[in-house]
Amino acid sequence: MMTPHLSGLTSIKSMSEGSSYPTGAQYRETLQHPNACFKDPILAGGKMKTDHFGLPKPISGNYASVFTVEGVDGKTWAVKCFTRYAANQQMRYQYISETLSKLYQPWLVPFDYVPEGILCLGVWYPVLRMEWVEATGLINFIEAHLSEPKVLSDLASKFLQMNHDMASAGIAHGDLQHGNLLVTSAGELKLIDYDGMYVPGLVNLGASEIGHANYQSPIRSMKHWGSYLDRFSAWIIYGSLIALAVDPSLWTRFHHDGVEALILGKGDYLAPEGSLALAALAQNSDSRLWTLSQIWTQSLASNLDAIPILDSTVLPKRNVGRQFAVTTQSTTLSEDGDKDLSVLIDDWLKSIESAAPGTLDTAIDPTWILANLPPVPRVAFKPQCGGPRLMYASGLILIIVLIVLVDLSAIRVADAGIGGVALIIVVLGLSQWWYNRLDVVRKKRQCLHHLNQQAGLVKRSEYLAATVEKERQLVDVRERRAVAGFEKRVKETRDSESKLLQEAEARSAREIAKVEAKLNSLMVTESLDISSRLQILQNSYIADQLRASTIQSTTIQGIGDSLKMELVRCGIRTAADFTGIFRGSNSQVYIIMRNGAHIHPKGIGETKARSLENWRQATEKYFRQRQPMSLPTAELQMVQAKYLHQRQSLNSQESALRSLIVAQRQQFHDQSALRIKSLNGELADLRKRCSAERIDFDIRAKAIRREVSAAVWSQAKAELDYRRFREVTFMRYLVCAFRG
Repeated sequence: MMTPHLSGLTSIKSMSEGSSYPTGAQYRETLQHPNACFKDPILAGGKMKTDHFGLPKPISGNYASVFTVEGVDGKTWAVKCFTRYAANQQMRYQYISETLSKLYQPWLVPFDYVPEGILCLGVWYPVLRMEWVEATGLINFIEAHLSEPKVLSDLASKFLQMNHDMASAGIAHGDLQHGNLLVTSAGELKLIDYDGMYVPGLVNLGASEIGHANYQSPIRSMKHWGSYLDRFSAWIIYGSLIALAVDPSLWTRFHHDGVEALILGKGDYLAPEGSLALAALAQNSDSRLWTLSQIWTQSLASNLDAIPILDSTVLPKRNVGRQFAVTTQSTTLSEDGDKDLSVLIDDWLKSIESAAPGTLDTAIDPTWILANLPPVPRVAFKPQCGGPRLMYASGLILIIVLIVLVDLSAIRVADAGIGGVALIIVVLGLSQWWYNRLDVVRKKRQCLHHLNQQAGLVKRSEYLAATVEKERQLVDVRERRAVAGFEKRVKETRDSESKLLQEAEARSAREIAKVEAKLNSLMVTESLDISSRLQILQNSYIADQLRASTIQSTTIQGIGDSLKMELVRCGIRTAADFTGIFRGSNSQVYIIMRNGAHIHPKGIGETKARSLENWRQATEKYFRQRQPMSLPTAELQMVQAKYLHQRQSLNSQESALRSLIVAQRQQFHDQSALRIKSLNGELADLRKRCSAERIDFDIRAKAIRREVSAAVWSQAKAELDYRRFREVTFMRYLVCAFRG
């Protein structure tokens, strides 16, 4: 997968160790002509990616500059040009390549180490060539997916797997940080920049760097070297991804634009007791965030090799028993203090996916109580019915009398019917009156009244519980809206900072472009001045040498002493006295004098004239090869001094403009940070108020639950008591009275 080029080690080493490496600017100038500085035909025939000035665009780091080349093979290549010599660099890459080639993991990026990679300043220097990865940096990816906890938790799992792969192979990257972690559009994690990687074959070479300070333990130094190098930074990155999946607002509160860190940085490691981020996590009642704060704090207090490997078997426990874990969305019982990391991570991912506002159980069904209470004895209903029986007998006699009177035609059938109905109504009414006077009936009515009272209390308690829950949910809604508002204001503040900075940088860039144009023009003018002076010097040298080359002291083919005397008589004594020959219209050959006159010396034909001209040209060519190629030091210094003041003035202007950009960037950042700090304070106050309100609602809810339970219990008992009188009915009373 990765096959480094390993030729030319001795030659490159001798050149590299003996001199410092080129700067990024020198590489940039050289790369304007890739066909002249690359041996690799794919790169030599390629096209450089340029900036708005048309110059090769670098991605600069502490020890190298990376340039992008569109190769002739249709692929885009990243070419890493080193700006600092590193001892045993080629050996390191050889062992790294051999080790990584055995892993075949998706997070690896293939590379070629090319010893004679780029010709710069007349010397071949090594480069690292790798295929360009189209991906997003870790910070930009997090900001784009803050509202998608599943995406962040998936990335955390891939990061966990990558660390497992490296730990299993006994290797360490050495500089795990956001700048070396990329995420492709397909969600694949990529690890780049293997300069400081530890592999078993390099155990005796020692470290070449100590990594990014915002991701490394404060105790790390060049003495630390081994497979344990990534443990601290791995916990920092993995824990940050998990924490942001649980509570995305941590990003707004503790990540600052322009700062190369996630939610923790060097300042938090040097003074953990004063770290706002660690304090916020440690004081958070959500045990997931508390756990992360403990892992980070313990890592700061440990030797590098004592920090546990990033995996799912180590976790500090929160020995406080069962507790309420209050989040912005719900109040739930937590027993996470008794679980290890493997269980917790599963719980976290599930809670991230299914988190929803809690509800109070207000629909309590009392039937389960009734089903589990012991049966109660029924009330026996055997009433005394002497009065009703006498009344029924009297009524029966009256009905018989009415029938007889109807038969005797003493009264009409209709009148008899009306009298009978009235008699029945009177009998039933009197029966009901006697029934209601019974003690057992009065007790049944009292039980029913008590049952209705308890049912009313249950409904009232359930209504209060529903009201409290609704009010509590309104607190959550209000908090979410407020948090969204704060996040919007933070975004507006940062957008404003970015806009102001872009405008200021655009103005400064225009001014810098003008200054650079003047500098370029000045360089051209100085170069032309030097070239002009050198041309005059060279012409003077040639003229002097031609004047010193006399015809009398030179052997010229075909021209003897007599012809030389004739040439001298005509004024041609040296090579400087004529410039060439000319054939006239009469086929006569003329010699062109220095003053432009044409002469025809006696005895000089075309052949001898050409010999004379060849002698002059050979003489001039001889001295052209020996003419001075540069101005004398004194004259060159005089010319440079002539332009030095203008150059210094323009360089000072450019430096001032660049310093102004830095100052404006810091000013805008400070103003934005002050505003965001104020917003974070307001947000923290709001969260405290909402948390206090939720706690109050929880207390009220518990009290209401007790009221509901008590009311349901009383209702169940009242209903059970009422059921004892199920045989006490008016119909049974009537039946009992008729039966006698």
